[in-house]
Amino acid sequence: MVRLADAFGSYSSASKSSPATVWLYVDNIAKSQDKWWEWFGLPRYLTSGQVLYHEIGHHIHSVHKPIHEGPENVAEDWSNKLMGNFLRKHYRYSFPLLHILVRWVLPVLKRVRRPKQALKAD
Repeated sequence: MVRLADAFGSYSSASKSSPATVWLYVDNIAKSQDKWWEWFGLPRYLTSGQVLYHEIGHHIHSVHKPIHEGPENVAEDWSNKLMGNFLRKHYRYSFPLLHILVRWVLPVLKRVRRPKQALKAD
């Protein structure tokens, strides 16, 4: 359980007297990001988008598609689906660059880092 003071967002389901509510704690989200991320559009949206879509996932889970798994797992699945839709719609031009990064750059970085990690274990 995360303390509310440390949380990025929360969801409260509807009751007889109030509608369902999603809360985003922007101060906590902003503190978690590096300052240089504010200069670029895509990185700026990643953290806040993940939090927003996670909380919306809780709403979808509780109201529209109740699944009998852990609520956090279901919310994360919805978060990934919704974030993927957002990125495909607004940043489709960056997918070739991300493909190159994932396919070529990350494996090279993993190989370069592996010997250093092996030395630390010895």
